[in-house]
Amino acid sequence: MEASYDYLRKIQLDEKHKASLGRIEPDFYSAFKSRLADLDRQQSSDPSFDGAKECENTLKLLKDIIDRRQKKILLKAQHDLFAGEVSSEGLAEEEKELYRAIIKLLKEHESIVLDGKHCPAPQPPAKEEPERPFLSVKILQDLPEFVGPDMQVCGPFKADEVVSLEKEEALLLIKRNAAQPA
Repeated sequence: MEASYDYLRKIQLDEKHKASLGRIEPDFYSAFKSRLADLDRQQSSDPSFDGAKECENTLKLLKDIIDRRQKKILLKAQHDLFAGEVSSEGLAEEEKELYRAIIKLLKEHESIVLDGKHCPAPQPPAKEEPERPFLSVKILQDLPEFVGPDMQVCGPFKADEVVSLEKEEALLLIKRNAAQPA
């Protein structure tokens, strides 16, 4: 895996502009721990302002990525546990440990609060759910990924693109002047 400042910046921007948790390599953090150790060794043997600045900036970016991803991992764990689809796919090894620990804590908390009492699982409805109405809209500006009212990830969309969205999401974009009926 490439452990460069540019790669780290790309990851940070992806995490900043996407509502969903981006995929990273399993060795992401170990690669950047090694990179920081290399920068530290270089500074010890040949101190320079540029080297110190690169080390400082790399550390700041890494801390920002950690903060953003921790928040998203917490939300992912809550969502996955509620949906009954627990999966740590796409997380770095260190994040998988965090994810599993959060899942465990959430289960323990639920058990404590409910005192071990559970209702029987609901049976699926006998008939199909009615289809959700869709609306075609023309996107007026570039839009990053976002989470719609139904908790589904939408986008990203480019300006002038015509897309079919659930009516509720389409009306929300129209109301925010980000789209118009097609």
